[in-house]
Formats: sequence, C-alpha cells, structure tokens
Amino acid sequence: MTPEERFSKIDKLMRLLHKRQAKVQVKVKVNGRPRTAQIEKQNAEIRALVVDSRKLLESQKRARKARRKSERETGDKLKALKDLVGGTIRKRPRKKNS
Repeated sequence: MTPEERFSKIDKLMRLLHKRQAKVQVKVKVNGRPRTAQIEKQNAEIRALVVDSRKLLESQKRARKARRKSERETGDKLKALKDLVGGTIRKRPRKKNS
C-alpha cells in the first residue's frame, strides 16, 4: 500500500468515525438537553413525588384517626340516647287492658 492509499484509507475511516460520533451525540441529546440533565430533572421530580406521597399518607392517617374518634363519640351518644329512651319507656306506667 502506498502512503497515499494509506492516507486515503485513514481519512475515510476518520470521516466515518466522525459521522458515527455525530449520530451518537444526537442520540445523547433529547429535547435539546443532554440526557444527564434530563435524568437529574426526573430524579428531582421523583423525589418530589415521594415527598407528596408521604404527605398524603400522613393526611390519610390523620383522617382515619379523626373518623375513628368521631365514630366512637357518635356511638357513645347513641348508647346514651338509647339508655335514656329505654329508661323512660320502662318507667312509664302501663295501661291495663280491660
């Protein structure tokens, strides 16, 4: 192989590598941003979702606790009313049938 042929072959390979490198760089960029920036943004959004889900779970726990307390109070009041009505009915004089 002559030096000119070697040079031509090397030049051809360099151009091919340059084209492939350009294609790889285009694939690395998504929406005009490098993928690392996109990944960091997604990680930040995931962290925000985790924080929000924790807040939601805590809110649900508080709501359940409040509901249980309310149900207990309602049950106590209903029992007291039942006892009051039942006591009143029992204390009433009964009418005798002729």
